Amino acid sequence: GPANVSDAALTRTYPTLPAFEQYIKGLLAEAPAAQIAFLTQAIKLYPAFQRARVALWEVHTALGDHKEALAIASQVPASSPLSRQARFLAGVSMMQVGQHQAAFDTFTALNRDRRDSALLNNLGVVQLRRPRSAGQVAPGGSAVSYFGDAAKLDGSDPDLFFNLGYAYW
Repeated sequence: GPANVSDAALTRTYPTLPAFEQYIKGLLAEAPAAQIAFLTQAIKLYPAFQRARVALWEVHTALGDHKEALAIASQVPASSPLSRQARFLAGVSMMQVGQHQAAFDTFTALNRDRRDSALLNNLGVVQLRRPRSAGQVAPGGSAVSYFGDAAKLDGSDPDLFFNLGYAYW
């Protein structure tokens, strides 16, 4: 039973209490600078605390610091249960810093693993933002096709239909 679980196994699974306290303070802090300080301290105290990295990504993204957000999301290892989410967030940051091909490749790989309307939508956004010559479709397919696939996959999200209409326009 749980009484037989070693201390090492418990600490591998859950952050330490001091790290968790810093994480909670980071979530509750009003000022972004305080959020960053608490969340960074939580990660220092427990380097495997991937949920704190995701929260830190959100703060940097809200501040428009997409390079820093990308660096943080990229630190979440493939072995983490939050790996897929972190790869998605990294792709969002890549779009923001103009790394269109890297974002496209990231979303394509995630969508190949498991189709998702948010991924298809973001692939469409990348294709719209990617620089291209007049009248040429960006490599990888048209934004319209990605938005159309996203809308077919999730017919309940009006944003997907808006994006599809915008891309047609």
